[in-house]
Amino acid sequence: MTRIVREGMKWYRIKAMMLKYYYLTINSMDRIFDVFYWPMIGLIIFGLTTLYLQSVSDVPALVVYLIGGTMIWALFERVQQDIGVFVLEDFWSRNIANSFVTPIRSDEIFVSLLLFGMIRAVASFSVMAVLAVVAYHFNIFHGGIAPLLFVIPLFLFAWAIGLFVTGMIFRFGTRIQVVAWSITYLLQPFAAVYYPLETLPSSMQAIAHLFPVMYAFEGFRAAYQGVFSNNMFIMAMLLSVGYFIIGYVTFATSIKKARETGFLTKY
Repeated sequence: MTRIVREGMKWYRIKAMMLKYYYLTINSMDRIFDVFYWPMIGLIIFGLTTLYLQSVSDVPALVVYLIGGTMIWALFERVQQDIGVFVLEDFWSRNIANSFVTPIRSDEIFVSLLLFGMIRAVASFSVMAVLAVVAYHFNIFHGGIAPLLFVIPLFLFAWAIGLFVTGMIFRFGTRIQVVAWSITYLLQPFAAVYYPLETLPSSMQAIAHLFPVMYAFEGFRAAYQGVFSNNMFIMAMLLSVGYFIIGYVTFATSIKKARETGFLTKY
């Protein structure tokens, strides 16, 4: 064990893990649908809703709330879910023990999941960006770089949640696998994705302030309309970094515990 720790991360092991995730993706219709089908369906539904609401009301920022919110939320959701789901694939196929008889390290697993998840997220986001321009004449890049800076804390928080959930899977097994899909939907009402924070009751607003997603979406919409909030960005970053540290510590300690107790041999 000491030898493995001292050896440090190896890029060839990270590449090998990414190659495994790649083959899992191209050979699974579920994984392909995750990247393209569901984000496009969501964008089509909210895009048509936006067109209808614009025809019966005069809300200039409506397109940013609904179409922009859908695109950014899909990016966040894709990054978070990929970390947990690709690890679950090894549990489902009873392959997790085989992976851990190798010198693979927890940080190498994380980096490979991070990089491959980003690739899938960017692919999904690119398709939605093109569809939004073609179908709804909405260019998310029209606001410049400033709004997209709020994607940084979203990525950090998505990784944090994914790492925490994965850590729990290594600790308790597949009986909590539903959390990998459901946790983002538990957060969504507090994230102010499709409506301003003021829409929420005061009790829910207090909870929303505990999560960086609220600051990210509120800050994104303001920046898209030309008002960049330094306070929103700083709060989003600070909270995201804090949650990321908690997530990674949970992830690393859970893997270590699973190795020490022999829990992985059950899978």
